[in-house]
Amino acid sequence: MKYFTFSVKHKWRALGIVLLAVAWVYIVIQCVNFNPVSFSKPSLNVSSEDLDAVEELGANYKDGKGMITINCEYSGKGGVHVFLNGRMKLYITNGSKNLRVSAGDLVYVKGYELEGSAKVSVSAVEGKVDGSIVGETVIVENLARKLVKIQSCT
Repeated sequence: MKYFTFSVKHKWRALGIVLLAVAWVYIVIQCVNFNPVSFSKPSLNVSSEDLDAVEELGANYKDGKGMITINCEYSGKGGVHVFLNGRMKLYITNGSKNLRVSAGDLVYVKGYELEGSAKVSVSAVEGKVDGSIVGETVIVENLARKLVKIQSCT
């Protein structure tokens, strides 16, 4: 009768396989028991001091950093893509969205499946970038157009 034996090398392999199986079981259990948290409901106990503190924290931008609000006026099918230094960052159909920018950034807009033309403008600037671009407007169709170049605040 032959005996079934493990060498030391095989014992370590078996231990590794068991540990790997335990890790996978743990991951599967964590995924099954996952409960997503919804942050869509605002807190009812927000004081004006808390809002002021949040505004102060948001205003602490580094030199040459900021945020612009881009407004799109268009009603119809399609929308406008907003490119920052050649990369698409936003898609706006009708309304406004915020975009984080730095000094030297180029902001281009391009219509996407527009039936007519859309009016795109910079409606607000926040942070340490030049605020003179507020009100810059461009009429865009399905071709890309330069909206603004971000300058540092002097």
